[in-house]
Amino acid sequence: MQKKYRALEFFSGIGAFAQLGDEFGLEIVQAFDQGQDANLVYEFNYKQSPSTRNLDSIKDSQIEEADIWWMSPSCLPYTRKGKNADIEDARAQSFLNLTGLIPKILPERIFIENVPEFEQSKAMGILEKKLKSANYNFKTFNLCSTELGTPMLRRRFFLAASRTGPIEDIEIEATVQRPLSEFINKNADASLYLDQDTLLKLAAFDIVNGSSPRTTCFTSSYGKQHKASGSLIEESNTKIRYFSAEEILSLLGFSSDFKFLTQMSNKTKWRLAGNSVDTRIIKLLLKASGL
Repeated sequence: MQKKYRALEFFSGIGAFAQLGDEFGLEIVQAFDQGQDANLVYEFNYKQSPSTRNLDSIKDSQIEEADIWWMSPSCLPYTRKGKNADIEDARAQSFLNLTGLIPKILPERIFIENVPEFEQSKAMGILEKKLKSANYNFKTFNLCSTELGTPMLRRRFFLAASRTGPIEDIEIEATVQRPLSEFINKNADASLYLDQDTLLKLAAFDIVNGSSPRTTCFTSSYGKQHKASGSLIEESNTKIRYFSAEEILSLLGFSSDFKFLTQMSNKTKWRLAGNSVDTRIIKLLLKASGL
């Protein structure tokens, strides 16, 4: 019989961590996010409504007992877009508050995802001190989706911590690069195609086709800004379109059963997909911790 683990999904978004629930026996006893659109999608797919409680000031008495914490906090405090304000950024406060609660609550395992710049941040320094003082074993990883054979650039920082045993190294077996065509829908919605006015501005876009080796990293700004937010698909010389949010989630390893709400706009779905996490890497982290 599969062992069950009580888990908390902080900054839950659309539930990348919850995607691994059945495979690893995870029971998500609480999820937290203040994004209304993300919470609607989460509830639609997992039949559970995340709490909108402000994590800046949440207390240990307001957090359910759980074996596992998953945290994917805002990356903006650690990026140029967020002015590299680090712990001085108000958006870092929720993560700092939760970090301060770790020695009081002592979850068995903790997993964290963020941008690579987080590793050298003051926030990471504070977290490291808390983990050491509470006798956690932990390891950090800098991993990209391309290392798993996925044709998409998406490098992220990850941390796995455990109080019950060591964290193993992640050894990625040699894998065959999957073709981008495998992730592309041949019957794309008409709303994804670019008009002539937009096509004239294509100099800032990365344009790929089904035989291209990889896409650039998709961000929450996809469809809103034309630079460094993701690739476009060229189906012919005159037909160029955006990736659908569903195609992006396929590249992130989400199940084909995962659905957005039908009334959501492409921009809303792109924002939610761009803020999510590669589920295949989450799986590697869980295995490295002994699950």
